[in-house]
Amino acid sequence: MMHLELAEDLLERMGTGGQLAKTDRIDTATLALFAERVRPEPRPLPDEAARTLDGLLARRRQVLDMLVTERNRLTHASRPFGAT
Repeated sequence: MMHLELAEDLLERMGTGGQLAKTDRIDTATLALFAERVRPEPRPLPDEAARTLDGLLARRRQVLDMLVTERNRLTHASRPFGAT
């Protein structure tokens, strides 16, 4: 999988003038040019275990972010009004 922004950035650095657009036709042409010039190595799709692990890690990051948010809220909630 290739993110369009990465392909555009690389093509721009190669001097082929990466073109930012919001149309599928231009995006497709940009990705096709990237594939033609760079010839990226195909990678297999992740197996079920890797997808499961990705999901668990994403959820862990969400929970950790929520914990930090709640700790910050509690810290600020326990201060008198107007105090910083």
